[in-house]
Amino acid sequence: MPRLFHINIVIGRTIERKTAAKSQSIVLYTVLYFIFTTILNVLTNGINSGFIQLLTTLFTTYLLVGMIYVILFEWKDW
Repeated sequence: MPRLFHINIVIGRTIERKTAAKSQSIVLYTVLYFIFTTILNVLTNGINSGFIQLLTTLFTTYLLVGMIYVILFEWKDW
């Protein structure tokens, strides 16, 4: 599983180094996820291609599942 969520683990470790507490890391990671997915959805909203919408949905779902993986399995001791 760690190889599948490599991008999310790198993001999680970077956030963990920048913040002092695990609770701050979780909140920051969640806020960054919502900001990034909102920007991504706004940028691709005007494109009327089903394929682009599918890619956007798959990528945001990948980020969400990866975020949950990092919080539950990488940051076990919070």
